[in-house]
Amino acid sequence: MNVPTAEVRSVAPGVAGLRSVLRRFPMSCYPSGVMGTRTAASRYRTPNFQLDVLLYRQGGRCTAHCLQLDLVECGRTVQAALSDVLDVIRAHIEWAIEHDNMEHLFHPAPAEYWKMFLTARRIGARTFRLRPFGRSASGAPRVTVQEASARSLAA
Repeated sequence: MNVPTAEVRSVAPGVAGLRSVLRRFPMSCYPSGVMGTRTAASRYRTPNFQLDVLLYRQGGRCTAHCLQLDLVECGRTVQAALSDVLDVIRAHIEWAIEHDNMEHLFHPAPAEYWKMFLTARRIGARTFRLRPFGRSASGAPRVTVQEASARSLAA
């Protein structure tokens, strides 16, 4: 599926190349019902998420920033910041699913962070499952996180 043009423009207007980034996660990163009216069939479809985390230094500390959800965590080390932001991502998505509040889940980061992401070095990806929410563990939502390091952390 393609991302509707209105949604692409509302994410971060004026960012050159943002559309090519957004094409990597069209609608597949949005659980059923997020971008439109939910149907009875979509309500029971298992949502899977594809998210990007930007790692950079800010104020002498390592920062991990989930761009699609605009969640930020800091730590003394890259691993500590990344671990903290993954915990927050998990809690944020689980709360939205549990309380049927998917419409308010996605809040994209400001344009300056998307620009940093476009020039950042990709350093890895990880996938984890959320709590099952009454489903079998194999049917639990899956979250894939692409990690990228801005130049200040690349060394």
